[in-house]
Amino acid sequence: KRGAIWTTGPLSEALRAAGAAEALCAAAEVIGGADVETIRAAGLGCYVQTADEPALVDRLVEWRLDGILTGRPGLIRTRLDRS
Repeated sequence: KRGAIWTTGPLSEALRAAGAAEALCAAAEVIGGADVETIRAAGLGCYVQTADEPALVDRLVEWRLDGILTGRPGLIRTRLDRS
């Protein structure tokens, strides 16, 4: 898949810049639950980087993202098993 990365600025700019991308990978610090819906409505997959804190991972798992990039895969697996 071709993807685009969103680390700063408004989501609308990231979506415009995504061009022919098939997915958007957002920094955990900039994305919210409503953004996930907007990204999906634009026809893109939604991924988040980098999530290593348990509370953040729990929130991201609730949003049913396409993927979470992490330095702690065991934490993600544990959280996914609970959902």
